[in-house]
Amino acid sequence: MKIKIYQAALWAFVCTLSLYFFGKSPFLQTFENKLWDVRVANLQNAEDHDKSIKLILIDQSSLDWAKENYSLSWPWPREMYAKIIDYCVQHGAKAVVFDVLFQEPSLYGVEDDKRLISALEHANGVGSFVLSRNQGNDRRWPSEILKPSYPPLSEDLSANAVYPLASFPDRAIAKGYKQIGSVNSHPDSDGIIRKAHLTSVFDLGYVPSLPMAACLSTKECAPSVDTDLKIINYYGPAQTYETINAASIVQAQLSNEAGDIHHVKQYDLNQSYVFIGMSAPGLMDLKSVPMQNIYPGTEINAAVLDNILHQNFISELPYSITYSLLFLVTFVTFFGIRHHISLKIGLLYSAILLTLAVASSIVLYYGGFWFNVSIFILGIIASWFVAFSINYFHEGAQRRFIKSAFARYISPQVIDELIKYPDRLRLGGSKEVLTILFTDIEGFTAISSKLEPEVLAKFLNEYLGLMSDVILEAGGTIDKYEGDAIIAFWNAPLHQKDHAKRAVASVLNCQRAIQAYNPMLEKKYGFSVRTRFGIHTGEVIVGNFGTEKRFDYTFIGDAGNLASRLESANKQFGSSCMMSEETKMCLNRDDQVIVCRELGTIQVVGRTSGVKVFEPIDSALSDEYIQWIDEYNSALEYFYHADFERALSIFDKLSSIDRVSASYVRLIHKIATGNLKFENATLILDEK
Repeated sequence: MKIKIYQAALWAFVCTLSLYFFGKSPFLQTFENKLWDVRVANLQNAEDHDKSIKLILIDQSSLDWAKENYSLSWPWPREMYAKIIDYCVQHGAKAVVFDVLFQEPSLYGVEDDKRLISALEHANGVGSFVLSRNQGNDRRWPSEILKPSYPPLSEDLSANAVYPLASFPDRAIAKGYKQIGSVNSHPDSDGIIRKAHLTSVFDLGYVPSLPMAACLSTKECAPSVDTDLKIINYYGPAQTYETINAASIVQAQLSNEAGDIHHVKQYDLNQSYVFIGMSAPGLMDLKSVPMQNIYPGTEINAAVLDNILHQNFISELPYSITYSLLFLVTFVTFFGIRHHISLKIGLLYSAILLTLAVASSIVLYYGGFWFNVSIFILGIIASWFVAFSINYFHEGAQRRFIKSAFARYISPQVIDELIKYPDRLRLGGSKEVLTILFTDIEGFTAISSKLEPEVLAKFLNEYLGLMSDVILEAGGTIDKYEGDAIIAFWNAPLHQKDHAKRAVASVLNCQRAIQAYNPMLEKKYGFSVRTRFGIHTGEVIVGNFGTEKRFDYTFIGDAGNLASRLESANKQFGSSCMMSEETKMCLNRDDQVIVCRELGTIQVVGRTSGVKVFEPIDSALSDEYIQWIDEYNSALEYFYHADFERALSIFDKLSSIDRVSASYVRLIHKIATGNLKFENATLILDEK
C-alpha cells in the first residue's frame, strides 16, 4: 500500500508538472477551447441578458429597402444615420453607440456630414476607431478628438493590448462623440472570439474599447486600466438582445416627422444602450463565436457591455486551485487503478472521475468560472493508461509467479481466484482451520518390491495423477507427494466454507476412481490397489515457508499429525477412510448430507486423549449398510461398555460382510490377551 501511495504521489507530481507546460500548447488549448464552446452552446441562458441593451442593425433587408425605395446603394448617406440618431434621442436612448467607422467624408457631400454632426449634438453618441500593429493612419491621438480621462500607464501591461497604429473617424464627425472606443476583435487561433479587451494602450495612454466607452458615456462605470483579455460571458445566440433592422427605424422616424406616428411600428428605446452596426453578409462584420459561426460583431460588443455593467465576465479558475486539484485527481486516479487491478473496475473508476470532472466544469460555468477541463481529462486518461500498464505488467509477473508457484498443487480454478485476488495470498504463515487429508496405498511395500523401477515409476505417475485430479477438482491443495502417499488440504489459500464436505467428497470420489481403475491395473500390471484415507479438521499455521528463492506452500501443526495417525489407524479397523469427530461436526454444522458410521474411540501416539472416529460411506453402498448397521451400532455400544462377549457375538456374525466388524473380532481378542489396551471406552493404539 505504501509503495502504491508513493508511486501515485510521484506520478501526480510528474503529470501535473507536464500538463502545466503542455497545457499551453496549441493542441491542448484548441481542445480546451472546443470543450468550452460546447459548454457555452449548451449552458447559456438568454433570459439573463440585460434588456436595456438593444441593437439596430443594417441587415440585408435594410439594404434592399433603401435600394428599392430610394435607389440608395452602399454606403448609405450620413442622413440615414442621422434619422436613426434622431429616433433614438426622441425615444429616450441613454447612449447611441456606433459600431460603424466614418473614416472618410461622405460621398454625398459636406452637407451630408453636417446632418450627422448635427444629430450627434443632441445625442450621447459613442464612436469607434480601430487599433492596429501593422496598418493605420495615426501614431498619435488626434488633437481634435477628446482623449479619454485615464490614470498614467502602469508597468503591469498585457503585451497584446499595446498598439502602435490607429485609424480614427473623420475628425469633424469624431468631435460630435461624447466618448470613443476601439472595435478591435481578438479571435483565438481557430478564429472564434471568446475574449475581449476592455482597455488597450495607444500613444502612451489607456484607451477604452467601444463597450467600455459606452459605459463611460453614461458614467455607470469607472475607467478600467486592466489590459488583460476578459472571457466573454455570452448569453445566447444571435438576436438574444432585441434586434431591430435599420430600415424599420428610418421608416418610423420618417413617419414621426410626417406626423403619422401610428403608420409604422414604434420601438421602446427608453433608457437603453442602442448599438448601431451591420449584419448584412456583404458588409464584413460577421464573426464566429462559441455558440455559432455567423454572429454580428456588434452583438459581441453588446455582450461585452452587458458583462461590464453587471461585472459578470467569466474568470479563469486560479492556477493554484486548478493545478492543486489536478494533482489530487491524478493521484486518486492512479492510486485507485493501481489498487483495483481489474480492467472493468479501472474503466468504471476512470469513467466516474471523468464524469465528475465534466460535472465540475458545468457547475463552475454557472458560477462564472472557466474550468480547464481538458487537462483533467488528459490527466485522468494518462493516469489510467500508466497505472493500468503498470498493473498489466505487474499482474503478468504476478500471474506467472502464482502459476509457477502453485500450479503443481492447486486447481486451475483456485489459481484463477488467486490471480483475481492476490491479496489473499501472502508470504509467511497465518492461523487457519483446514481439513487435512493423508492417503496411502495398502501393502505398497510388497507391490513395489515386485516391480521394476521403470514400471513402478509409470504406475505411480498414473495412480498419483488419477488421485490428484480428483482432489484438485474438489478444490483441494496438494501439499506434497511422499512415495505413494498424498498429503492435501482444503480452506487455503482461499477460504472455502464447505471445506470439510469437499475433502470427504473427494475421498469418496477417489474410492470410486480407484474401483474403476483396478480392472485396468490388474490387466496391465497384475495387481489392484486399496487406498487408506485419514481426514481431520483443525487449526494449523499455513503459508509459504522457506526462503524468497525457494519455498513450499504447506502447513504446520498437530492437526496434520492426527490426520496422518488416522490414515494409519485404518489398518487396525480394516476401514478405507477414517475421519475425526471434528470433521464430522463440520459436516453436521453445514448440513452436508454424507452418510457416516462411527468406528470407535481411539488414542493415537502423541495424544493424551481419545478421538472419536468415523467412516464416510459411499451413497451407492448406503442401502447395503442399512440392512445391518443397527446390529453394528449395538455391537459397538456393547464394546464401549466393555461387554465384549455380546459385542463379539454380533461382530463375528457381521465379519463376513463387513471388514470393520471382522477387525473388531481381532481387536477384542487382542484386548483379552493383553496385547491391546482398552481404557475408558478408548482403544490405546501404539502403532504410528
